[in-house]
Amino acid sequence: MKRYALLAIMMLMLGCANDDNANPNCNFLPDVGVNFTANLNLPQFSPLLLTGGVVRVDGQGVGGIILINTGVRIIAWDGADPNEIPSSCSTLVVNGTEAESQCADMTVYNLFSGQSVPFTKPCTLKPYLVEDIGNNSYFISN
Repeated sequence: MKRYALLAIMMLMLGCANDDNANPNCNFLPDVGVNFTANLNLPQFSPLLLTGGVVRVDGQGVGGIILINTGVRIIAWDGADPNEIPSSCSTLVVNGTEAESQCADMTVYNLFSGQSVPFTKPCTLKPYLVEDIGNNSYFISN
């Protein structure tokens, strides 16, 4: 009987273990459904044909979606500052391959890595899935 009690306690402890890598402060951005296709043959997405090319898509995610061509693949980030509660100032403004928050601390993020510049903020940009569906088109979702 003691053996079963010990086993139950151990399973309970393992089931309640926290993810050491999860930062409880990185939960400002709600999960919003994202589901759209970027066709690089269309003029509004043509900057993504070049390495370092960036396109912002409003009306998706929390603060829009920011797409960047890294030279290896297309990456999609939410266009809202992950270190701020969503508000009018937390929508990021794209400047080249960086994006800047308009809130008081004016955090700047590198669009290649999603990290703040310098790397001082606990939360990186919120990524979205990007799937190459062929014919120069990419499906972005979460």
